[in-house]
Amino acid sequence: MKVSVVIGFCHMLIGIIFRGLNMGHKKQRIKIALVYIPEFILYMTFIGYLAFLIFVKWGINWEGHTSDAPSLITTLMDFGFKNGAVMVPVFKHHE
Repeated sequence: MKVSVVIGFCHMLIGIIFRGLNMGHKKQRIKIALVYIPEFILYMTFIGYLAFLIFVKWGINWEGHTSDAPSLITTLMDFGFKNGAVMVPVFKHHE
């Protein structure tokens, strides 16, 4: 499931980048400023952070410390329910 999220993130990111390049080629500077840049920032804020958390969960051995592992769904839900005041998980390396 997590692999499909990462693949989908990469696929969408490539599409967004090509859309920005296309707007630049057509010299649509107003669309770039008012549509592309906010779209890119919002995408990277929500979905990019999710992909980042997936890599963090893969990269750290959470065996025996599963309560310290960041919860992906809870973190994304907190973006909306807590008005963006999401606690950034403290990543400790457990041996």
